[in-house]
Amino acid sequence: MTTAARPTFDPARGRDSKAPTLQYSSRDLAAHTKLKYRQSGQLTQEELENLDLKQELLKAEREHFEKTRKEGGAIGSASLDDKSVESIEERKQRLLIEAAELDKDDSDEDSEDFTESE
Repeated sequence: MTTAARPTFDPARGRDSKAPTLQYSSRDLAAHTKLKYRQSGQLTQEELENLDLKQELLKAEREHFEKTRKEGGAIGSASLDDKSVESIEERKQRLLIEAAELDKDDSDEDSEDFTESE
């Protein structure tokens, strides 16, 4: 018989360690021990709180439309002012009214088409 499949009742034992070894692995070293924080100019939390993104967007849009109007673009003759920007509620209301009018028109046409095809 061979000894390959036989269980070992006496586990392997290390030698007596009289002194700790001076060898160590690179895996034993501490890595990634320092956290990086955002520096000034990298949109820190304080800088983000001070930004007014909506106003910046409106200003950029206003400058863009003024530039296209000066160049002869026919996109919009009126400049984009704060007064011309409608609120979300006003826009929702206007779109709901337009959708209701379109639905009224569509329902009449569909019923006529259905009766004609029979």
